[in-house]
Amino acid sequence: MKELKRKANHQTVMLILASASEGRKLILEELGTSFFVDVSNIDEASFNISDVEKLVMSLATEKAFSVAKKYKDAIVIGADTVVYHQGEIIGKPLNGKEAEKILLKLSDSTHQVITGVTLVDVRQNRVVRAKNISDVTFVPIPLSDIKKYVATGEAMGRSGAYASQGLASKFIKTIVGDPTNVVGLPKDTLLTLFGELELYLG
Repeated sequence: MKELKRKANHQTVMLILASASEGRKLILEELGTSFFVDVSNIDEASFNISDVEKLVMSLATEKAFSVAKKYKDAIVIGADTVVYHQGEIIGKPLNGKEAEKILLKLSDSTHQVITGVTLVDVRQNRVVRAKNISDVTFVPIPLSDIKKYVATGEAMGRSGAYASQGLASKFIKTIVGDPTNVVGLPKDTLLTLFGELELYLG
């Protein structure tokens, strides 16, 4: 298991994910790093921002800061992911019927998955941020397959009503960009931000 360390003195620093997302946890586990989860409790619905890129960056930053204030020495990861399709921001479905409608919209078309990532270095009082955008194209999906997928429960609690790393992988024709961004935490972007804060995994 790798630890997150400061380049200056090789001191280990606590890494905290301010999210309950299984996809984001999976990405950190794939990196082989130890981390803790402390879920942000911000009210995402209160962010009335029409610009999709500003929205994800604002939410990611607020999530990170809401958790960072609890600690004296930690690196806190805040992230927010949205699906953007034909000028519409598509969030998480409220119920199964809404999930079906979302997937019908995404069927046989291309949408963007946009993730904002914010890292807060509590001890150094530093903040670094970045966004990542991927284009995802779905194959035509029969309504019967959509209903079967929604019935599994995987669509709930996920932007765009699907998990690219799960059962919905069969709906995806192509991904242009970082596939881990579609999962919810772009790996290369995260490692770049670690570098900006002079941190490394070792």
